[in-house]
Amino acid sequence: MLRLILLLVFIVSIFGCSQQLKTLMIVSKEKAEQERYIDLQNSKFAQLLKDAKADKIKEGLNMQQVVHYYGEPLLVKEEDRKTVYLYRDAGEFFAKEKVYLYFDSDEKLESFILEEIKPSKLKPAEQVISPGQD
Repeated sequence: MLRLILLLVFIVSIFGCSQQLKTLMIVSKEKAEQERYIDLQNSKFAQLLKDAKADKIKEGLNMQQVVHYYGEPLLVKEEDRKTVYLYRDAGEFFAKEKVYLYFDSDEKLESFILEEIKPSKLKPAEQVISPGQD
């Protein structure tokens, strides 16, 4: 009888652990898929950045062509009757370089702006004086 109880406890504990293992495996797989997506987006952003710096972005492309060549924008907004696509490095919140693509009412690329943010000239954190210090 004691063996039967121990066997049941063992089976129940294994079943519980297997569910947790399955969950961890699913989360791991999703994380890998997210990383692949970010890598793909960043490689397409690198191409967009290269084209923008060389002034090779073709005006007149439609939105679908832009997405095909350069990937999904990180932000789409309406501004002054134009649609604006924002591209930047997908992994960096404070990206140093951004590209804004402006589309007209016919969804054709009209212009773009390359924004390059220069590195800050702030002192390193250990050299910054806190309030109240001289």
